[in-house]
Amino acid sequence: KNWYCQSDRPEARCYLQEKFSEMFPTVNVLSQQLDHCVMAMTATGRQYIGFVQEDVFLACGGNGKTAKMALEIGYICAKSIVAGKWDYDLNEADFRIVYKED
Repeated sequence: KNWYCQSDRPEARCYLQEKFSEMFPTVNVLSQQLDHCVMAMTATGRQYIGFVQEDVFLACGGNGKTAKMALEIGYICAKSIVAGKWDYDLNEADFRIVYKED
């Protein structure tokens, strides 16, 4: 929690500014924002996608790769919610929700 709540890191900001300038030397940056992110890792290494109960559908656990698949994950969710059951051509079991054991 301490890492997530910490304030700005000047060394990280400086490094990222330098790399951005190297990659895009002609871009005039008007403003910038640096923030932290958190990755939720799952036991299976895949996203958890599915019905928790009849009226609750869950999509979580990015494992550091969900941003590039966000549109398709949204599509899986929307189709399944409308159908009231898994409605996609990938195996539902591959995305099963794993609950913490007591």
